[in-house]
Order: sequence, then structure tokens, then C-alpha cells
Amino acid sequence: GEMAPFSDLDLLFLCTPKSDKAKCAKVTEYILYLLWDMGLKVGYATRSPAQCLEIARDDETVLTALLDLRYLAGAKDPAARVVALLAKERTRAKKRRYIAAKLAARDRRHDQEGNSRYVIEPNVKEGKGGLRDLHELYWIARFVYGGKRKGAPLTPHGVASYMKLGLLNKRAAERFEQAAEFLWAVRIHLHLLSGRAVEILSFDKQAELARRMGYTQEAPEKRVESFMHSYFNTTREVGALTRMACAKLEADSELLLPQGLDRFLPTVRRGLKEPGFVLDHGRLNFSQPGRVKKQKLLMLNLFRIAGARNLDIHPNAYQTVLNTISGIDDRFRKDGQAFSIFKKILLDSEAPGAILRLMNETGLLGAYLPEFGGIVGRTQFNMHHAYTVDEHTITLVSFLNDLERGELEREHPLASGFITEWDRRTRMLVYLACLFHDVGKAEGDQCADGARLATQACLRLGLSHADTETISWLVRTHLLMSETAQRRDISDPETIKTFARAVGSLKRLQMLTALTVVDIRAVGPGIWNDWKGELLRQLYYSARTSLMGMELETRPQSFGDESAYERAREKAKRKTHYVKAKLNRNNDITELWVLTRDRPHLFADLAGAIASAGASIVSAKLHTAEDGRVFNRFYVQNPEGRAFGRLNKNRLKDLEARTLAAARGEFSGDIPQTNLISRRARAIPVHPRISIERQTGPDMMIEITARDRPGLLYGLASVLADHDLSVRSAHIEVLGPKAIDVFYCSYEGESELREQSLRSALLGVMEMSAQGAA
Repeated sequence: GEMAPFSDLDLLFLCTPKSDKAKCAKVTEYILYLLWDMGLKVGYATRSPAQCLEIARDDETVLTALLDLRYLAGAKDPAARVVALLAKERTRAKKRRYIAAKLAARDRRHDQEGNSRYVIEPNVKEGKGGLRDLHELYWIARFVYGGKRKGAPLTPHGVASYMKLGLLNKRAAERFEQAAEFLWAVRIHLHLLSGRAVEILSFDKQAELARRMGYTQEAPEKRVESFMHSYFNTTREVGALTRMACAKLEADSELLLPQGLDRFLPTVRRGLKEPGFVLDHGRLNFSQPGRVKKQKLLMLNLFRIAGARNLDIHPNAYQTVLNTISGIDDRFRKDGQAFSIFKKILLDSEAPGAILRLMNETGLLGAYLPEFGGIVGRTQFNMHHAYTVDEHTITLVSFLNDLERGELEREHPLASGFITEWDRRTRMLVYLACLFHDVGKAEGDQCADGARLATQACLRLGLSHADTETISWLVRTHLLMSETAQRRDISDPETIKTFARAVGSLKRLQMLTALTVVDIRAVGPGIWNDWKGELLRQLYYSARTSLMGMELETRPQSFGDESAYERAREKAKRKTHYVKAKLNRNNDITELWVLTRDRPHLFADLAGAIASAGASIVSAKLHTAEDGRVFNRFYVQNPEGRAFGRLNKNRLKDLEARTLAAARGEFSGDIPQTNLISRRARAIPVHPRISIERQTGPDMMIEITARDRPGLLYGLASVLADHDLSVRSAHIEVLGPKAIDVFYCSYEGESELREQSLRSALLGVMEMSAQGAA
């Protein structure tokens, strides 16, 4: 049997109807208490052999548990009776039902775990491609073919028995054993490292577990990257093995069709109008697999046909591709026909993301596009991305297709509108840019290296220099729009002019907007929100106005909406301090208005009070009126990126009360810190950075990258105030454990700004964040 160090122990106490019930209960109790006293987690049941089978008929999980039955002690007859009764259950109909139940349970389990084998914090036991998938194969084979076959015991590591069943060939059986050994090693180390039954391979465990598994790179990030690459390659192997086993089961007609019904059905293998292909049990297959090695275009055509006709691919066809991709060379990659087929996969498939994912799992996508191959299975050692780089990219392509089909029109009316007007060439350019946008992560600089690799790929594929330059530009600048919208003052006409000059044309603006939207969405669940959408829309329309040669609206300095100040002044009447928080559900943001007398450290105190209420500032704008009062307009969210107080109005009242006290000068500086930095966040390295960009006269922009913590903005703003810097606007983006805080400031001191002193003081605040993670 197989158990991890802290696995639960499941015991079955078998008693016959003639057994002494009192004695059975006493023996059971004695054994259980002994095991519990030893600290073991024990699940148990007391049943007769007949009861076991009665329950198993209605519950496939109980039936599965009986397949793993191992005699331990006591009378052997009851155990033998269970095995005998179980053997009688193996009828044709029940085999079909059991297979269907196990595969349905597998699909539900995959859905619960994110339905991707490339989640960067995977569940080793239950995740897609994990140990449970190998167990499913074992259980299905055990029930369908029996516990023994030609004398070989069928165990999860019993490779010979799988081969004799025909479920796996010799090479695949060896891969099965290697995958099982690797995953078991990971799980055992994970239990021992955690000191309990932990199945999630979380960030804080990955570096040490990699070291224990023999990955010796000095830098923790490199160790993790190498180890997780091996992990994801293993889960991909498990997927391939599962498909092969299912092909065997499907080929066995007695497992597919009710008895006698096959006489009335047409042949299960029929031709298609596509040369070289047939439908085999309703799935697309090669008509002559032996021809594929010499006619490699058939591999691309397999996925083209499947995508265009929404057909499942037969597992045997997958295996043929797996066995053939080693023969792909530069001659094939430069073949114009190959690229023509690949374009049809991207542009004509019902679900191009799903087809690319299948191509990726066979290795064909990375073999045909080596630049993409460099990011296959590459983990992203941060808490911001949910998937590996390749899975993120393929998910991005899926979202682009959803935009085209109008399925995201409600959330993205802007992008959904102009994308439907694109011609086929424009669509091709954007799809290829999506596919290449992160290939630079394999070499370091995702933008500069990515643009170089994209150029290399496009020229090899035969694209024109103009189209190559467009794709290269999109890859090089694919972060520009997101960073401008979230980290810059987009109410400032100079910001818009700078952005518009970098974009250059309306067509490129549209292409970049679509790429930015799907890129953010593909980072992971919960990353996109309506506030980000609103910022992108504002930036798009302002940039479009600039590109069309129209005059941008002149606005009060870093203020945005003058009418808001007028409304606040009207509501404040003669009050010295006015504070109001209101939900903006359309943009998933809470606006906090503060009208008060200006004074040194005001912005810092307000930021601290907001943090003490548990809110996160994503943007702030300040406007000083002629009467000496200052209007502060904060945009705040909860830590999950939703409007603060959306589920509890009392939190809004608390926010208002704390902010009002700060406006009066009564903020104590206390911000709760306990247990707010998780061990997962501490495991992610954050490299501190300060950038000071001088602007016109006393104005400057200061961008700070630091480890996020409650009160970070308060600490940084206090340093700025200490150095006579007045904040005009602030923009904050949080990427996992990393915060990027951008301040637009004016220097109001009488002497020259001591920039080195400013940097040292800011670093002091940033080091406090780093120490909090230690």
C-alpha cells in the first residue's frame, strides 16, 4: 500500500451476522483508542461483507475504497468474502457505470482545483496531473480487469501488470512509474516539511522543498524555477498517460455500448473529407499514423480540423504526435504551408485557446515555435500570477477569442466594439502578439528580450517587415498601457501626450488596448476589476483625442473633476472639516472625499487613518482651493480589490470617523500590523527601488517599489512631508507582495532639496516592510 507520513488511516472492521457484537465493539474500541493515542488520524467503519457491497453499489467512493482493501489481521474468511462479492460486481454495465463515475469525479475535482495542471501553487494530491489522476487509472484498471492478470498483482507501481493489460505500452508504463515516484517524493517531502498533511505546494514551501529534492541552485528563485519546471513536466506526462489509458478503454466496445446495441450502430471508424483523417469512435484520428513522420503537416492539420469542427482528438493521435515532434526542424518551421495552417488554427478555431493548450501538452506548440517553447512550464515566483507563463499566455488567447465572440461585451464594451471591425490581417497580428507577449521571460527582460524573440519568430514564419515591426512593438510595449493607467496621473494632459506619442496611431491604440485587457484578465481569477477597466477606458479615450489632433481638456492640477470639489464645498457648508465615503458600484471603488484646512503632514495622516480602517488606497488626488482649503479625493478598495465597505456599511462609517479625526490632527499613527503578512508573501523576494524624475520647476514624480504592508503609504508620505514635498496625486498598484507607489509632488522648501537624505529616509521605511516579512 501507499501512504504519506501524515495521511489518514482508514480501517474496515469486518463482522459477520454470526459474530458476537459486544466482542466486536470491544475489540474495535481497543484498537481505535490505541491508534488515536499514538496521534494517528483514523477513519473507520464496522460492517458485514454484504453491507460493504450494498453500500458500494450506490457509492463509487466506497467501491473504490474496497478496491484498495488489504487484509491486516483476524479471520480471513470475511475479507475473502468481500473480494469474492466484489468480483461478481464486475459486470459489463457496472464497468461502464464505474468508469463514467470516476471520470466525472475527476472532472469535478479538476474544476475545484482550477482545472489547470499549470497552477503555480498546485495541489500535489488532488490537482490536475497530480497523484489522484494516477490513482484513478489504477482504480479503473483494477475494477475493469480485476486484481490480477496473468499472475501479476495490479498495484500503482505494478508497471508490468499495466503492460499486460494493454492499458499502457512499455515506454508509457515506465513514464507512469517515473511520474508516480516523482509525485510521491514531492508529497512525502511536503508532509515532512510541514509537519502535517499539507497537499498544496505553496510559495513558502517551494524553495526548501526544491533543495530537499536535489535542486542545488544558490538563488532560491532559480531553485524553485527548475524544480517547478520538473513538476509541471510531470503533470503533463500524467495527462498524456491518462489519454492513452482512456484510448484503451474506449477501444473496448463492451465498455462503451449497452449489450447488443452495437449491432445497430454504424461502424465506429469512418472517413472524413479531409485527406489523412478519420473519425474513430467519434474522435479525430490519423487514418494512417505511419505517414505522419514523413508528412509532418498532418500534425498541424490535426489541430486545425479539431478546432474548426469542434472535434475531440483521439488519444492515439496524441500519441502519434508525441512520437513524431522530435523530427520538427527549422525547415518545417519555415514552411509557408505550415504557417498557413497555424494561422487557421488561431483565427478559425471555435476555441483557439483550447486547441493551443492541447498542442502545448503534446509539445507541438513549443517545437514549432521554439520561442514559446522557452516559457513552457516556466513558473512565475510571485503571488500575482496564478499560472505558469505558457498557461497564462494560452488563457490570454482564450480571452481574446471571447472578446471577438462578444462574450465579454458587458464587461468590456470598448474593446468588444472595435475588435469586431478588425480585418483578418489585424486579427492575426494581435493573436501572434498575444502568443509572443511573454516569451522574453525565458531570458530575463520580458519586454526587450520578448520583442527580439518575437522579431526572430516572425521573420522565420515569413511575415513582412511591417507586420513583424507591429508585433515586435506590441510585445515591447505590452505593459505600457496598464502601467500608465494604474501608476500615472491620467488627468494630466502631459501624461496623455507622452503616452499617445509612444503609441503613434489609432490602430495601434486599439491593438494595445485589447492586448492589455486580456493580459490583465489572464493573470488569474479576481485580478481584473471594474476600477482597472475605468482607468483603461479613460486613458483610451484621452489618448484617442490626442491622436486625432484634438485639444485635451485642461483640468485643475492633478484634480480631475472640478464639480466634485464644488459639490463637496456645498455639502460642507461652513464646516471646517468635511468627510464623506460613498460606494461606486459601477467601477468597484469607494470614493472618500475630504475637505479640510491644509497643513503639513495632512496627506500622510489621512493615508494612515485610511490604512488603520483596513482600506487600501489605489489613487488619490488633491486640489488646493483659493480659500486655503484642500480637497482630497481618495479611491479605496478592500484587500481583495473590491469596493471598500460594499458588504458592510458600518465599515464606511468607521472609515469616515477615522478620516475625520485625522483631518482634525488627531491621528495617532497606529496601524495594526499583526498577522497581515503571510508566510507565502514572505517567501517572495521584492527588490526595493526608488526613482525620482524631475519635472517642470519644483515638480517631480517619485516612484517607489517596496514590499507591501499596512501603513506603507503613510510611512512614505510622512517622509515626503518631512522633506517639504507636497503631494498633488498618488497612484498605487499592488502586485502580490509588491507595492508600487507613485507620487506627483511639488517641493515647497526654501533651500535645495536634499535628495540623498530623501532617498535614505524612504529606504528606511521600505526596510521596515522588508523586516516585517523576515
